Amino acid sequence: MRKILERLYENEKLSKEEAKEILKRISLREFPDALVVSFITVFQMRGITIQELEGFREALLDLCHRVDFS
Repeated sequence: MRKILERLYENEKLSKEEAKEILKRISLREFPDALVVSFITVFQMRGITIQELEGFREALLDLCHRVDFS
């Protein structure tokens, strides 16, 4: 996560795959809260790219519990 944060601080963007993987790892609580807060703060300061948003979306869809209403 620290390497990802360094890249983001340098205004680099995440690929769709990187965004997906990092969000999945965040959901598994692999990182301390302070690093997660820093990660979120980057996006509040610079915004989010379409590729990053798509990666986060895919991660959320992979992590969700599907309910069958039939």
